Amino acid sequence: MRLSARSTFYVMAMAASFGMVACGGGDDDAPIVIEGTHNTYVVDSVTIPEDADAADELGFDLDGDDTIDNQLGNILSALKQAAGSGTLDLQGSIDTSVNSGEILLLADIQATSLGQAANAGFRLFLGDNPTPAPCDSDTDLVCRNHLDGSGSFDISADSPTDVAVGGNIIGGRFSGGPGDLALQIAFGDTAINLELIEARADITGITAGAFGNSKVGGAVPNDVIQDEVIPAVFTAISDIMDEDCPAAPHTTDGTCPDGETCDDCGCIDDETGQTLMGIFDEVPDPDGDCQVDLQELRDNSLIKTLLRPDVDTDGDGMADALSVGVGATGIAGTYTVPVAE
Repeated sequence: MRLSARSTFYVMAMAASFGMVACGGGDDDAPIVIEGTHNTYVVDSVTIPEDADAADELGFDLDGDDTIDNQLGNILSALKQAAGSGTLDLQGSIDTSVNSGEILLLADIQATSLGQAANAGFRLFLGDNPTPAPCDSDTDLVCRNHLDGSGSFDISADSPTDVAVGGNIIGGRFSGGPGDLALQIAFGDTAINLELIEARADITGITAGAFGNSKVGGAVPNDVIQDEVIPAVFTAISDIMDEDCPAAPHTTDGTCPDGETCDDCGCIDDETGQTLMGIFDEVPDPDGDCQVDLQELRDNSLIKTLLRPDVDTDGDGMADALSVGVGATGIAGTYTVPVAE
């Protein structure tokens, strides 16, 4: 299963409502006027939660009920179980994408001091044009040339720039939020832009040259899940199955590539498409018809269970959003921080 090159979940946390003012820090959620010097970094690792323990470690209490919220961990754990042991290396795909520069996130910590500061701010941007190039060649399996602490970058033209989470730094640790974040996920070659609300950032071990094991999280509103996430996931898995299941819906036409073995649905054995077909193909009977359409994905019992809202963000007693939390570390990187208007 060559999932590391095919299916990547990645995160770009973007705090909204900047303009030198952001929410965060205290119980009253008073606006914070961010002050100080910009310290720039590139994210050199991203960690996704693949079980309940990791979900707790990387999550936040988003709705004030004294319970850590991170449904992403339950989603990824269930997907791995549904796919079968060892067939989905989700963290491995993340690592590969960071190392090769496919995931390129630029962080900015603005503060009067990296040890102790009020009115601090944390931002993340989507990066572009890394120097040096991440990999020496197309066959380089290590890469990471741009993550040695001396790399330079541009901010992508697609990246929001009026972004921030406000908070405080105590003992080299930034804590900020709540606020609004934008989350970008890629599954296969399909990018999914999300809105995060009630978002938090916890950045540890801050120095001028790096920051340590940190986390960002928030909640994705249910209408975004239904209107944007599920259709984008459908596009992504369709593209993968089109490639990995060349003889679908059946192998009787003999189009399984030479040297490959295909199953009864025309999917090449041990490829990602075969795994996805097995998870999502349920109609017209439990054995499926070797095809998946958008409505079938929406009606899939696993999708309905996993993407069900789990946090109440408006205080009406009804869950209305899906919680997400991921980890990250960073190392020094040079780029020009946009000037807030």
